[in-house]
Amino acid sequence: ITINDPGPINCSNPEVDITTTITNEGTNPSYNWTTINGNIVTGASNSTVTVDAAGTYDITVINSFNSCESTESIDITENSVYPTALAGPTGELTCTDPTYTLDGTGTSTGTNYLYQWTTADGNIVSDATTLMPVVDLEGSYILSVTDTSSLCESLDTVAITSNQTLPNVEAGASQELNCTATDVTLAGSTTSTGPDFSYQWTTANGNIVSDATTLTPLVDASGTYLLSITDLINGCIATDSVEVTVDANTPNAD
Repeated sequence: ITINDPGPINCSNPEVDITTTITNEGTNPSYNWTTINGNIVTGASNSTVTVDAAGTYDITVINSFNSCESTESIDITENSVYPTALAGPTGELTCTDPTYTLDGTGTSTGTNYLYQWTTADGNIVSDATTLMPVVDLEGSYILSVTDTSSLCESLDTVAITSNQTLPNVEAGASQELNCTATDVTLAGSTTSTGPDFSYQWTTANGNIVSDATTLTPLVDASGTYLLSITDLINGCIATDSVEVTVDANTPNAD
């Protein structure tokens, strides 16, 4: 009796077929597979048996012509150890940090592991086959870890959220300087108030006299004035502009 070794049971092959080659088997030989520590799925009375557990398997072949019998054994091993997959902690995208590096470093490591990140609703910028890919869109990210020796795969998921909402900003109505009003107070407004927000007025061609970090600065020159409001939590900045002009109908003395 010659038994052909099918190799180990693993995650890719949870069942294996053990086949035999018989010489001088006679006519209509009988086959009987047995095991005390494995498990036979089908074919216990055939020349090929299907098993799904590690163990020692014995086959006895009886020659129906002379009732002679022969027995042979084979040891089947199993390698179905699943790797550890840890996709890491949740993260958040902000205007300050528009990309986020996922952290799967708690995962099984070694030359026999393959890594693959996927997402249905996010976006992977780079390094999808490493433990630390870069992403730039909120969504769910799945880490797949495959042990190439056992062909077992483990999965884990991490959620990335986004906090990239811009502040509300309104620079106000345009203003006019004249001989009576040589300076004006701009009327910025916003619903983004509180200690988590900062205000800043700037101008390239006008002049801010005071209160540039409030909603109502004093200015005394024509030009374009830009109000920027920054969310100090997520780093998002929103801007709006207002024009200040000068009344050109100034009387002339004759």
